[in-house]
Amino acid sequence: MNTRILDFETNGLIYQSNMLNSTVDETNNWEQKHDLASDFYNYSREEISLEGVQISYNKIDALKKSEFILETNNDNILFVFCMAGNLTYRSLETNISSSLSKNEHSVFQCNFNHFVISFDGKAEYISIQFLKEHYSKLTGTDFSKKLSDFSSLNLYPEVNLILGDLFSKNINQKIRKIYLEAKIYDLLILFITKAEQNQTFSMKQDDVDKILKAKQIVESNIQSPNSLIELSRKVGINDYKLKKGFKEITGNTVFGYLYEIRMEHAFHLLSNEQKSVGEVAFLVGYKNAQHFTAAFKKKYNILPGILNKGKLAKSSMSYFSLTTKSDSTSVL
Repeated sequence: MNTRILDFETNGLIYQSNMLNSTVDETNNWEQKHDLASDFYNYSREEISLEGVQISYNKIDALKKSEFILETNNDNILFVFCMAGNLTYRSLETNISSSLSKNEHSVFQCNFNHFVISFDGKAEYISIQFLKEHYSKLTGTDFSKKLSDFSSLNLYPEVNLILGDLFSKNINQKIRKIYLEAKIYDLLILFITKAEQNQTFSMKQDDVDKILKAKQIVESNIQSPNSLIELSRKVGINDYKLKKGFKEITGNTVFGYLYEIRMEHAFHLLSNEQKSVGEVAFLVGYKNAQHFTAAFKKKYNILPGILNKGKLAKSSMSYFSLTTKSDSTSVL
């Protein structure tokens, strides 16, 4: 998958990548980092190339409005995630265009010749490009089906936890490629299952909106969660409808969902920020570190201290042994 970035005003070449998707050797040429600068912007790009997939983490500090042309040599499926600031993109050949702010994303398929990305100020975004054939192989679906549904999904903070893990430096290099591929699968599963759930709701739209609001409240209050009654009152729906509807939309109970969010956030903090087990327990809402340790082990089948001390890669248990138990509601 070859990629070029051009200056929109001058058409001058800023960056070019010819990373080979199937090549991995001791030089780690499947991971690259580039820092670019001009009188008007500073731009850094970390790039990961896997089979049929190219991932990039982009940071820009633009002193004035800057526009880049993104070109690839294939038709692709593109996922764009705005992590900070604002960005706008548009196709000069089609009517595709969108503006994204922090924690917003968009997903679409097109030919990326003459595809323009605009920045004004500081911004960070992650892009994940799939070759059409590879996307179809992974999902078993026509690449053009339901992609527009993906852009309307509210997936924060689940998607941010996955994205944060993509560029973690704490995974042993020997298993890093497998780890990254697993994260890409997690991301696709999240989008596809949520899109399918949205298509089968039996509730009125007003009730769906209230339950989605309740979901956001749960996500933003993991340290001091509301009771079911408090949550239902905050969103203006009775607790029976909330319980039933929450299960239908998320596939989990309210407290089961809270447990999942807590554990995913805890895994991220332990593996990426090297915080102590006690500190992480507090940050995800556990007053007792022993209760947190039991909950974490129930979810991942390892003790949180293994991640905290950087021992995950040295243990005999690989990433794929972090099995998730089906009953996640009993330890909170």
